[in-house]
Amino acid sequence: MKRRFFIILLVGMTIFLTACQHIEKAVEDTFSKPPQKASTEKESDNKKFLSSIKDVFIDKSNNRVFITDIIKDAEEKMGYEFPTSLNGHFSRYLTGNDIHRYLSKEEVIEIAKEYDQNNFLLNTKKRDEVMEELFDLVGARDFYIYQTRFRLLDTSIYIYIINPNNSEHVDLYYYNLSIGKWIIQPEKLSADTDPIENSILFSDINFDAFEKIIDTGKEVLKEMGDYREYNIMNRDLGINTISAHLDGEDLIFKAKVEGVREDYNLTFDKDGNLIEKERA
Repeated sequence: MKRRFFIILLVGMTIFLTACQHIEKAVEDTFSKPPQKASTEKESDNKKFLSSIKDVFIDKSNNRVFITDIIKDAEEKMGYEFPTSLNGHFSRYLTGNDIHRYLSKEEVIEIAKEYDQNNFLLNTKKRDEVMEELFDLVGARDFYIYQTRFRLLDTSIYIYIINPNNSEHVDLYYYNLSIGKWIIQPEKLSADTDPIENSILFSDINFDAFEKIIDTGKEVLKEMGDYREYNIMNRDLGINTISAHLDGEDLIFKAKVEGVREDYNLTFDKDGNLIEKERA
């Protein structure tokens, strides 16, 4: 009887010790730190996977880029350095539209076209719209231009008008695109001045002549090798100003073509035909 009890006790202790060993091994496996190499490889695989997902779903061209770098890239696409005015136009466009990525060449060209639309020498429709505002202010569609003082610039217009209701009063009407409205400034005249002398009627100006003048300016730029399709006819390149003058009793127009290495003074008749070209 004692022998049987002893055998049962021995078998029970053996089973208990074996179970304890399995439990201890399980605890060690659960809480022990996995080998460093295996962990590193797993992390690397995860990074590769996430990177591939990013490449598929995220356009790298949308990464945030500084405006100065965008404009520099746009200049490279256009093949020339932007003057201050065009640079400012691009900067305002990028800021206003919250763009912080590089532009395609097509986008650069469209922005340059938009810039040229704000040019009275290139956009006759915009010029005519502004002139309609002038007629409303003056209260007449025809009037005398004091001493033929009329200048059309790329972004502004200067015209000295004799008041249709009082010929002794002369006012400068000035329009600038950055202001967006006509500014009127009274002109002080001396006592012996006859405002009508050397003055012309507004209707004497053939505005179609300006288009011919601009076309001539483009041809001169081509002769000099300075022509480009966009961003011309401004203070940096091409014609910046067309001014009216009296040559005896004949109305003429004068303009200056600015090139990269040389300039030319041009004189036109009242219909925009070139009558003189000389190196400035």
